[in-house]
Amino acid sequence: MKYLFLIAALILSANAADAATKIDPLLNMTVKKPGAPLNTMKAFGVKTVAGVAKADVFIKFKGFGQAARKIVEGAGGRVRSIVGDILTASVPLDNIQTLAANDAVIYIESSRPLRAKMDYARTLTGVDTVQDGSATGTAYTGSGVLVGVVDSGIDCAHNDFKDADGNPRIVAYWDQSYSGGSGVAEITNSEGAEYTGDALTDGTCANSPDTLESEGGFGHGTHVAGIAAGSDSTFKGVAYEANIVAVKYVEPDIRTGGYSGYATTLSTSIVDGVNYIFRKAQSLSKPVSVNLSIGTSLGAHDGTSLFEEALDDLLIDWFVGPLCRRNSCGDRCFSLFARSF
Repeated sequence: MKYLFLIAALILSANAADAATKIDPLLNMTVKKPGAPLNTMKAFGVKTVAGVAKADVFIKFKGFGQAARKIVEGAGGRVRSIVGDILTASVPLDNIQTLAANDAVIYIESSRPLRAKMDYARTLTGVDTVQDGSATGTAYTGSGVLVGVVDSGIDCAHNDFKDADGNPRIVAYWDQSYSGGSGVAEITNSEGAEYTGDALTDGTCANSPDTLESEGGFGHGTHVAGIAAGSDSTFKGVAYEANIVAVKYVEPDIRTGGYSGYATTLSTSIVDGVNYIFRKAQSLSKPVSVNLSIGTSLGAHDGTSLFEEALDDLLIDWFVGPLCRRNSCGDRCFSLFARSF
């Protein structure tokens, strides 16, 4: 009989070891050491909800869609975006290893802290010659196109985001960080507030200003959106006649510790934001280009992290254009997005 117990123990040990290999090292360390400093935990998307420590994660499954959702929900998790075979979700920290042991789970990746890295954008790009048509024979101004910006927010009332008649060019704005909101229809289990229609012009969206404490409250998202689509007569944006969909990302509350000024948001929040923008573009039947002036030194940077895979999956059937330049990637340029529906 003792041999049977030994065999059972070995099997259980092997299963636990196999499950551990399906959890990324950063998350595995957090699971094994739940007493890590609070700010370290928050920087990687771990927060306590109703007394339960939950981790914000990417989960890659062998299956797709609702079957995967049920597995996560069975582990006490809440699924937001489903992108191909990858989910963004919040899962109780105590259930991560149990979830990883499920045969349908390929890998669980911790969200990564990201920060703003918009150092320069337009220098030596030849934008002027594209706008006046001298470079291509056709003038491109962004008319008929959507520009998506996932960043620290946007100043809805700024004149640079209005057309020649003074009408707003911002068509939708999702503040993921807004407390008490009902989220957005495009992303299940989402939180925050969405502003469309009159809410963009009657002052309501002033409830979601472009001010993040970790960025000094200087309005990085408005700055970036201005480069991409602002209509200032002196500092004209690249697509100055485009409509705009903006997302204000979630900022982890870690300003009192060593991560102050470092972790601006989480990689899972970025994927949710891009997913929302694509769905808006589809509903409006417009091509879209998305800007992410943000980066991290953590993770693979070679296309193999679930963060990168999720962005790639969102690009299926989309034409490709530039996403960023020199944001935690040296001379490499990751790519995204324009598509006609």
